Amino acid sequence: MACIGVVASNLVASAGAAEDWSGLYVGGAVSAGRLKSSMSYLEQYESLWSERSFVVGEDRLTVRNVDDVITIGAHASDTGDIGPAAGLVFGGNLRFGRAVAGVEFNFDWADFTNVSTAHVEATATRTDTTLQSNNGGPFVPILSHEESHTEKADAEVSSDLDWKTGVVGRLGFLVTESSLVYGLVGYARAGFSDAPFDTRAGVTLGAGLEASLGSGWFLRTEYRRTEFETWEFSSSTTQVDASVWGTEQINHISHLKFSASIDEVRGALIYKFKGF
Repeated sequence: MACIGVVASNLVASAGAAEDWSGLYVGGAVSAGRLKSSMSYLEQYESLWSERSFVVGEDRLTVRNVDDVITIGAHASDTGDIGPAAGLVFGGNLRFGRAVAGVEFNFDWADFTNVSTAHVEATATRTDTTLQSNNGGPFVPILSHEESHTEKADAEVSSDLDWKTGVVGRLGFLVTESSLVYGLVGYARAGFSDAPFDTRAGVTLGAGLEASLGSGWFLRTEYRRTEFETWEFSSSTTQVDASVWGTEQINHISHLKFSASIDEVRGALIYKFKGF
């Protein structure tokens, strides 16, 4: 009789656990993650100066072109140290046979920091060319000279992720009545400091394992990766100052590109409301 009672109580518990997977829930989550960032920068200044001189008696025209180009490039890419995050989750599940589907919202306060070294290279090049035309004939180079100089240096670049929020869809399979394996995909948004932007949107992918503890409580652990959209900025300007004796043209271009992603392992304690 004692054995029959134990078996019966286990069957009742299993039936209760089956119902527990569907419904609305709320919980808290903690995680450890790494912020990876990548930055590239290119800036170029070009000063093109052209001077013309005339000798009327000899019918000679001389043109001197001086082209100064300064190019500055930098690149940094690194994965930061492990940092903590903590926040709230709330959502809902619906069970279909041994499958469980759901939608979940989350908000986390985070302290993910990445300090990397940017390798900077600056190159200055001057090309000095003098052309001459006699008696209306073709221009002939009479002087050409080019010199170039390069400097290299390293600079420290930091970026911080301070908070993140998002919504994910989950789809899982019940290995047992009290354990669920699942995958997830969703949308995320995060707030950054020490970066060229304030917030950035991204896509989250992940997988996890969740277990029922009974009485409406669930414990889960999961891995998530969030890839944020790349931020880019470009500018280009041209300034021309011309006269009969010469022309000066100044060109300036710049391009900055920044991308970031996070990898994190999360744990969460969930409570499902009864009657939902």
